Amino acid sequence: EIQLEDNLVNRNSRQSGSSTPGSVSNYLDHLNAEKSDDQKMFSPSLLRLYIDEVENDGRVNVRDFLSHLKKTGLRPFSDLRLTSMMNKLSNDPSGVLTMNNEIGCKKYINVEEFIDATSGAAYILNKALSSNLIIPEFPDFCKEITRIYKELLTVSGGLNAQYIPQLARVNPDHLGVLIAPEWPASARCAQGACPQQSAV
Repeated sequence: EIQLEDNLVNRNSRQSGSSTPGSVSNYLDHLNAEKSDDQKMFSPSLLRLYIDEVENDGRVNVRDFLSHLKKTGLRPFSDLRLTSMMNKLSNDPSGVLTMNNEIGCKKYINVEEFIDATSGAAYILNKALSSNLIIPEFPDFCKEITRIYKELLTVSGGLNAQYIPQLARVNPDHLGVLIAPEWPASARCAQGACPQQSAV
């Protein structure tokens, strides 16, 4: 598939008279847009963000990629949709991810390896890294939730709901908020008494 797209890119470049990296990326993005979700490849425009042309011979910086991915709210080390990708990025000789952090992954891989590793999860990766998830800027969102939580800590008036005995017995000093956009795979924005069991 990659070879076929390379041929199409070369033909398109000859026809348009342009062979710059930007035009190639735009053309591949156009091809990608016409594919179904399960057939998409990792966006070439996004891929260019992680390629180090100067110091690493055009290889992909895996740890930068994973760092950016976590900032979107996805959890690459526990998200089942990314299991196959993470195993292929593992630096363990068994080909299975054995450490749940960046140290367990290769630092650099070539473009072909990266395209192969991300092929089964390209749709969600493209959405996340293009800020097209439900919550596009997850760190900023968490900061705002934290600000609201701290503001609410000063509120002490009112009573628990009395019409349900279980609600009436809940400790009124417990305040917690947990937001996971794609539970259980996504990152959590958690503050306060989230581990406490209580009636809902």
